[in-house]
Amino acid sequence: LKRILTEPYDILKEWRNRIYNTSGISYQLLSNIIPELSLVISDVSASDAIELTEASTTLKISFINLLSSFCNSKQPMIFFLDDLQWADKASLDLIQTIISEKEIPYLLFVGSYRDDKENAVVVFNYINEFLKEAHHISLPILNEHTVKELLTDIFIESNNDNVQVVEKSVSDFATFIYKKSNGNPLFLKYILQSFYRDKYIAFNLDKNNWEFNVATISNIKLTSNIADLLIKELKSISAGGFEILKIASCIGRKFTVADLTALNDKDSFYVLSELDEGTQNGFLNKNDEIENDRYEFAHDRIHHAVYSDIPHEEKLNIHKRIVFFILEKLQFPHCENEKLEANIFDIVHHIDLTLELLIHELGSVQISRLYMNAAKKAKKSTAYETSLKYIRSAINILPKDVWEKDYSYALSVYSEASDIAYLDRDFKSFTNYADAILYNAKDFLHKAKVVELQVQSFTVQNKNESAIHLGLEFLKRINISLPKNPKFFQVLIYYLKIRFFLFNKKISSLKNIKN
Repeated sequence: LKRILTEPYDILKEWRNRIYNTSGISYQLLSNIIPELSLVISDVSASDAIELTEASTTLKISFINLLSSFCNSKQPMIFFLDDLQWADKASLDLIQTIISEKEIPYLLFVGSYRDDKENAVVVFNYINEFLKEAHHISLPILNEHTVKELLTDIFIESNNDNVQVVEKSVSDFATFIYKKSNGNPLFLKYILQSFYRDKYIAFNLDKNNWEFNVATISNIKLTSNIADLLIKELKSISAGGFEILKIASCIGRKFTVADLTALNDKDSFYVLSELDEGTQNGFLNKNDEIENDRYEFAHDRIHHAVYSDIPHEEKLNIHKRIVFFILEKLQFPHCENEKLEANIFDIVHHIDLTLELLIHELGSVQISRLYMNAAKKAKKSTAYETSLKYIRSAINILPKDVWEKDYSYALSVYSEASDIAYLDRDFKSFTNYADAILYNAKDFLHKAKVVELQVQSFTVQNKNESAIHLGLEFLKRINISLPKNPKFFQVLIYYLKIRFFLFNKKISSLKNIKN
């Protein structure tokens, strides 16, 4: 979609018509997870409202139909997703829908994950369970022979005059490197980089070849822990540069020069020079395709190594600074809802990591409101499990007397929690939140809404007797008495009443009936 937005107007219009002409797309729902869609389709807000209980199914259908508008025999599509080991259930469900769909023959789905994470096995088993034809390509660690080939390509080629002499040394060197790195490519890279920096490996300009001494290298005490080696390598850069990386690691895997400059109280030239050092040493990548000032850590283990080296108290303070920096940039709490929503996941992520400090400065209710905003945004994208996690945080942080001190907000957050728990089919949590509302709510209509959800939850669980009993008992409280086991003549009377009421009325007029 970003590429389409850069096209000339005629081509953009052609794409817009193609998407418009694809039936079964809820543009409003899709724009919640693909904001660029609202820029391509001008009247996203014109979509009909969708029942929350239908949103998950509608989202999947809409996503499939949107993809089908892009894929054809002349323009096949490759859908690539990296780091699937971090995928949540909602994302996996959507992936399942995409790759199981037979109506998109020109779509190739490719997913990658690291199998050293427990969740990675769960991810692949989940996908493989419903896609028997899936091709699993395993990328194992480097074996000793491959390491020897790699080092041979480096050292033998530059020593053509002494091939036989150097070959044995390279073989011994490769064996040593392999044992120390255990075939891990990242570990191997930084071991070689460390040897080069410490001048155990050097390039002789006069002879035009690499030189090293295997006997000397073999006596080096080298850590077998990649994290320790990465920290050692990272600290080889300037002290100022490492401080910059520490703050960057707290921001996340990706970050911008503008944010780092503001958080460091340094000018952008200083920050850029330190980041360039990190880039030259292979710790960072500069993403020139999106924005000139956007960087990212070259590997998540580098990111983790820097982050792990920060003392706990320092981490808390950095994350606190990041929270206040984002809120100040947004002019919270007076910012527009759209701006807050765009940044809300980042905000609550940092709040999670420094809650013990922030609760005294922002206040529990203010933090709770931020969590609830995150829950609402996740709910819009039908990520109900994630949404429930946020709304739990919103409630757990509140004081016990919140119903007495801030009744309006308490009702709002518990109502949102009951809705989300119901949508996530977490009926135990739903019951707890619903009971809290029924016990504390002052308005009868607020209780009626919860009872309606309770009836629906019993129905979904196939507890029809409980649903009927609860509904009838609640109706008695508003002086509506209905028999639990109606006789034939009672059903007939109500049937005739309804027929009389509907006599000579058109279907289109029913929506205007108030009572």
